[in-house]
Amino acid sequence: MIENSFYINKYLSDFVLTYSFKEDMVNQESKIKQIHQLTTDETRPLFGIKGDYGLYATREWWDSIDKGLIKIEIHIGLITKTFKSGQDNVKKDNTFTFISLIDRKSYDESIYCFNNGDYSFFKEGHFIFIVYALDELKMSAENNIQYSKTVLEMAVTKNKDCVVS
Repeated sequence: MIENSFYINKYLSDFVLTYSFKEDMVNQESKIKQIHQLTTDETRPLFGIKGDYGLYATREWWDSIDKGLIKIEIHIGLITKTFKSGQDNVKKDNTFTFISLIDRKSYDESIYCFNNGDYSFFKEGHFIFIVYALDELKMSAENNIQYSKTVLEMAVTKNKDCVVS
């Protein structure tokens, strides 16, 4: 279990933090480098994120999130099912469906866990808390801004009988 969280601790209790992008960045160096290259590649004006508030996952980017320059999106919801998705031959469910308590819509999301033991919390009837960073894409039309969503943190309740407050 990850011990340190800013966003989860700020908004909710009774959840187990299963993922933190800040802690996972060291495992994502190759992906982050590719995102930086695409962001700064002027020969590809329609691909990648704009990077107006700092290159992805840099100190400037995190500061922009903290200052509200990069939007965040928060979902709190109820897990309705888990399932296997993707082309890999996975042995356990790696995706879940949840109903957002904020907008009442149904969403599918990957299970993000650092510790294998935390997968057991992703069950029907458990609550989920997800914080996303929204990076504006280069190809966004002037009146139709599109975003890349990065999971910053994910947490899930240990028990079904948890009260979300």
